[in-house]
Amino acid sequence: MFAKETLLLVLAAAMPAWSQVQPSATGGNTASLDDTQMMMPPPVSGMPYPNKAASEEGSGFMAAGISLHGAYLDNVLPGTTAKPVNDFTYSILPTVSLERATARQEATVTYNPSFIFYEPTSVLDTVDQSAALVYEYRFSPGLAVSAQNYFVRTSNVFDQSYSFSQAGVTGSTQLPTPSVIAPFTEQMTENCSGNVSYQFGRNGMVGAGANFDIFDLPNSSQVTGLYNSHSEGGSAFYSRRFTRAQYAGFVYQYDQVIASPVNAQSDTQTHLLLPFYTVYFSRTFSLSVSAGAQHFAVSETQVPTTASWSPSAVVSMGWQGARGSVAASYSRTVSSGGGLLGAFNTNSINAGGTWKIARTWTASLGGAYSVIKNVTPNVASLLGLTYLGGHTILGNVSIAHAMGEHFNLGFGYQRLHEDYGSVAVIAADPDSDQGFVTVTYQFKRAMGR
Repeated sequence: MFAKETLLLVLAAAMPAWSQVQPSATGGNTASLDDTQMMMPPPVSGMPYPNKAASEEGSGFMAAGISLHGAYLDNVLPGTTAKPVNDFTYSILPTVSLERATARQEATVTYNPSFIFYEPTSVLDTVDQSAALVYEYRFSPGLAVSAQNYFVRTSNVFDQSYSFSQAGVTGSTQLPTPSVIAPFTEQMTENCSGNVSYQFGRNGMVGAGANFDIFDLPNSSQVTGLYNSHSEGGSAFYSRRFTRAQYAGFVYQYDQVIASPVNAQSDTQTHLLLPFYTVYFSRTFSLSVSAGAQHFAVSETQVPTTASWSPSAVVSMGWQGARGSVAASYSRTVSSGGGLLGAFNTNSINAGGTWKIARTWTASLGGAYSVIKNVTPNVASLLGLTYLGGHTILGNVSIAHAMGEHFNLGFGYQRLHEDYGSVAVIAADPDSDQGFVTVTYQFKRAMGR
């Protein structure tokens, strides 16, 4: 809980200055290639790349709306029936968001409840919700703090509240894509992190951070083979600017993940050292490369500790133009948690983008692929586990049409495929698909100077 308490203190110290800062002219999602203030390259910031066109940026806004969502799902009871069960869902999706960007600070707050009704499988009717807070405050040209908190409680990963449809692409290993997804099981995840950075010279910067994560399955009997877990850790970095547009340095990251099977405990600790290089081709286009080594140690109840080294790497890019944005990343790392016991070599690819194809039409495309392999198969065998690895493929495509100032029509398709032989909730029926249509009413008001 130390990370959460630290973030609360950071926010409490920074919030009184909210009204003392005048708004900037450009907002905060683009980089500044000046000679004085350094930037936070993607490998050290942990922040998602922008997921909207630069023309949509502004100094701040408040928005609220409601969506009526109809969808067809082809597999709502995976692992419990001999063949897939098809269903229709009807959802009411309110949303509230606030974005504020000034000369010293940026803040984004969103809240998305979801009321979902199934037909004919009404036993699955549910209320889901998600919330996010991203905040950054600059005390001086050289000293800045940031905090992020993401919370999701859902029983339908195709719902708007789940990161399946809104996952951000980052250039770090701080927010990995979940490897195993139980698509229609009640679950709760929370990620809380905070960072501080200090530019001690014209071309030198250091920083540190802390994180706390929770993965909880309230009805564990529904997900045989998956387990609750929590993790906490810390990080530090050094960044050096060689030219206006070129940065290099290194990141150190420590994580401890504790999973909780019945009458036992799994403890995985990792130490990661990643040198990195980032080049900014323009204010809105960057490429980052990181490569290093990771040490892991896995301890299980009544099982000897297993420890070893593994190579690790991250490559990412982000581009933001007047009509759209694109971001993509590849990472190789040893990960743990997310419902699994032990440690796994994880290779993952994530990509997403939006494009304004006409004045009132916008297309979005996203996807991810991850493959994992157990790095401690002897531990899995001693614990009676049969899974040594598997893979996940997910993707979504959608088109939105603006009908006037406040109404939007959207439709799209999402697919999830998984292959994990020992996880009963997905082993029998590894595929889930959804086609949907959404009508949205939204009003948006600029926050004046």
